[in-house]
Amino acid sequence: MGSIVFRKEYADQLLDESPAAYRRLSDVMQAQCDLVATRDTLKTVLNYKSL
Repeated sequence: MGSIVFRKEYADQLLDESPAAYRRLSDVMQAQCDLVATRDTLKTVLNYKSL
């Protein structure tokens, strides 16, 4: 990841999809608890989409 750079001057342009388009992962995993076992939980640090 050495070539990935975060440029603060573009921070206001980093738009993501509507949060309403997604379910909370914890809700999905709870609904599927009889099918899957949670081994690890990852946390989003940055979601960068190119202009």
